[in-house]
Amino acid sequence: MEQAVVISEELQKTLQKISVSIRRLTSKPYDRLKEDFQNDISLMEQLGSYGWTLHGNLAPQDPREWLHKIESKGEAIIAECFSEYDIEEMLDGMRLRYDEKPDRLYLERAIENYYLGHFTEAAFFFLALMNWRINQITPDSVRKLTKQCEEELEKLGKDKYDALSDKPISRLLLVRDYLPSFYKYAIRTFVDGTEHDLDSGTEPEYLNRNWLMHGRMTRPVKRYECVQLINAFHTLADIEEILNNEPLDEASEL
Repeated sequence: MEQAVVISEELQKTLQKISVSIRRLTSKPYDRLKEDFQNDISLMEQLGSYGWTLHGNLAPQDPREWLHKIESKGEAIIAECFSEYDIEEMLDGMRLRYDEKPDRLYLERAIENYYLGHFTEAAFFFLALMNWRINQITPDSVRKLTKQCEEELEKLGKDKYDALSDKPISRLLLVRDYLPSFYKYAIRTFVDGTEHDLDSGTEPEYLNRNWLMHGRMTRPVKRYECVQLINAFHTLADIEEILNNEPLDEASEL
């Protein structure tokens, strides 16, 4: 028979202090919370602009660790932080979450091509599914990811913030980590921008949905770009859990 884990009184007090501190912080209005965490949010936005997002399953202790690696060796280096076991776990989690058609059909085709080393084909199916999932959580007034993507995801966070008064950890993660990194990733991945729109003929060095799905990419997708997609899916899943009021273990996020 397994013995119950005994938590020392000192540890209990420490955890209680952390919980009280977070509740105090997240009782502030949305704009004030963003202001207080502006430095952290800026780091998350930088990671997102490099194609890497934050979620509850796998993240650096300090986001600056990843940024330093990226700035010295390029964004592809972060894929080395993910073992094959990590990737397999993330894909299994996606299977559990997206278990109905057509989501499951696209997901299975993406996973099959990923393991075959057909990364361009895998990215095509991952992006199609991600595009659909994002459209389900953005406000009704926007059914496509356009140049308003940043503003709409910002509005989404603000609209949802008040409804999370009883979930301080969710509030903090949504405002500080998940949305900042994900909306920068989404803008880079789904929005062309003037410099890289299809008519400009200037192909971006990173994976962009429009360039791939309109048949304009002149290079194959690389493995690390699929890892970025898989990683971003987990951030999206965390956002969906919060927005859908699904259970989130607040204590496990401390």
